[in-house]
Amino acid sequence: MHKHALLTSILLLCGSVVSAQGRLGSGDMLDRMDADNDGSVTREEFVSARGEMFTKRDQNADGYLDSADFGKRAARKARAGKKMAHMKDRLDTDNDGKISRDEFMNAGTPLFDQADDDGNDVLDPAELESAKASAKARAQEMRSRRM
Repeated sequence: MHKHALLTSILLLCGSVVSAQGRLGSGDMLDRMDADNDGSVTREEFVSARGEMFTKRDQNADGYLDSADFGKRAARKARAGKKMAHMKDRLDTDNDGKISRDEFMNAGTPLFDQADDDGNDVLDPAELESAKASAKARAQEMRSRRM
């Protein structure tokens, strides 16, 4: 279960940047990574999905995720600022105050490896279900802390 916690953490971080599109706690993000809809997520699908996530989140298309990529509404910016600070702590390896595409992409691969119990470069349905359950439990825990 512990090895899935790291995958869950990165997915939750991605989900917090994603905002309201899709409920991560329900496993939607993992389901969307399954590009060929075969019930498994390959390393290639995982990396491709992370690249698409980055491109979508980089609102100003400057090649970095930073505070400029969040909406103008004050409440949204305040929440996004906290989430961005947390992401920077984990992903900003060169400490320049923003997350490059490389930093974002490289953060995900070790997590895939840890969720891939049998090391075959495929998250099979059982591994995916375990990761989804962990993500759902973590999301519920985070929601309960906010209350």
